[in-house]
Amino acid sequence: MIVDYEKQQSPNGMAGSGAQPGAGASKLPFLSPEEGERQLQAQRDAERMTDEEFDALWKELRQDALEAEGRDDVLATSADDRSALAEDAQDDTVEDAQEDAEVIEEEEPDEELTFDESVDRLMDTVNNTPRFREILRKTLVFCQTRRMLREVEDEIQTYPEYEQAAENPYRLIRYLIDGDGLYRIELDEEGEEVTADRKEGLTEDEIDDLIFDFALETTPVGAEVANRLAPHTRIRDLLNLMPVRFDSYVNVLEFCQEPRTMKEIDALFEGVDMKALGIVGADDSIAIQPSVFVDKLERAGALVWKGNWNLTAEGKAFLETVQKARA
Repeated sequence: MIVDYEKQQSPNGMAGSGAQPGAGASKLPFLSPEEGERQLQAQRDAERMTDEEFDALWKELRQDALEAEGRDDVLATSADDRSALAEDAQDDTVEDAQEDAEVIEEEEPDEELTFDESVDRLMDTVNNTPRFREILRKTLVFCQTRRMLREVEDEIQTYPEYEQAAENPYRLIRYLIDGDGLYRIELDEEGEEVTADRKEGLTEDEIDDLIFDFALETTPVGAEVANRLAPHTRIRDLLNLMPVRFDSYVNVLEFCQEPRTMKEIDALFEGVDMKALGIVGADDSIAIQPSVFVDKLERAGALVWKGNWNLTAEGKAFLETVQKARA
């Protein structure tokens, strides 16, 4: 059924040296969260911000911009706000999904893409905003078995990464539908699929009355992206990218078997020659910050922020593999 693709640039901001959020930042006019965040990526790279610093800057500028515009739909940054958003979204989920389906059907299809081109576009969508990446990947995995829409929304809200998402579950699902990662399947009151043949000869109102609910199922494109982004693959590739950093990554994983603060992780690197772990091939090796290791492990799916830095299930499994190989 699909799809209104929108080419998105994947951010490549690095963790950094502790630049103060908002340093030198100008106030922005109102932008969508996605567009505003893309525009801030250049500043993130220049100031070498960590994900936490970048999130703080984005929320500050977003709040200021919305207030300047006199808008009341400010970004939900607290747990209560996000809960309210989720409740509102659940009330209107089926109606919203039905309206979206009508819009997609009315749009003229883009030029047909090859399978590889579709995969590349969905990879861009999933990678575009780091805080969404694991939620979208897990949703693709979860929906490899057909699921009801409400079931998927409930599942998304159980993910630890969802606390930082500041988006309602249906909006996150829409990214995957629009990116050809999920099929949206129309169902009648008996749970039977509403096919094109069943719609033939019916008026729009009759079709609306026929559609009672929606199911979601991962497409072949979505399955390929989920496979490429599997944490064990990303963690392995990260640790093998620069062998000189391998032991340091493993040390962080071992240390984060218990929840850790960034200050505690900084202390873990006391006495370590950080220049030796810097940029290979530079005229003078550049010392990096411990936050670089945390940032990259988070992006690889090995660490997650839940008030402190914690090892994910995938990070724990990878660590156990390394420990067994060393035994």
